[in-house]
Amino acid sequence: MIFKRVHFLLKNGELEKVLDLLFTKNRKSINKPYDNDLNHAWYLGGDIYYRFEDYQQAIHCFKNSILARPDDVDAILAIANCYSKINMPNKSTEWLEKGLNIDSNNNALLYNYANSLYDQGRYKEAVEKYNEVTDLDKDIYELARKNLKKSRRKISINN
Repeated sequence: MIFKRVHFLLKNGELEKVLDLLFTKNRKSINKPYDNDLNHAWYLGGDIYYRFEDYQQAIHCFKNSILARPDDVDAILAIANCYSKINMPNKSTEWLEKGLNIDSNNNALLYNYANSLYDQGRYKEAVEKYNEVTDLDKDIYELARKNLKKSRRKISINN
């Protein structure tokens, strides 16, 4: 597997070394042989930049990951999370909608979509989406239930 060394370095926390392996010096393209799987290479780069809290660079990488594989809901979710981190819930919502158009039953997408609506003060819509989260993933389900209660409280306060 071409990413064996990359995954070893990731596991050991050597993130800068991974970036040096994956990217050309100007960090605008992927080095050989990692360019054989552009989706994975760009995603890994995005994940590292996310960890570094360089959300703009992470967004750039995740978008390139999606160019290589447009149905990558993990990369779409990652972009939405970046926009959430930089306090742009409207952009987060846009990306989550794209993800839900691909996988309408994805609990992580539904939960984060509801959160983005909540962050915009769209509490009634958030309630609807929190209610769509299923108990297939217990952790996400429990978080959705807590946020559902918060959303309902906000609605009752505003009425």
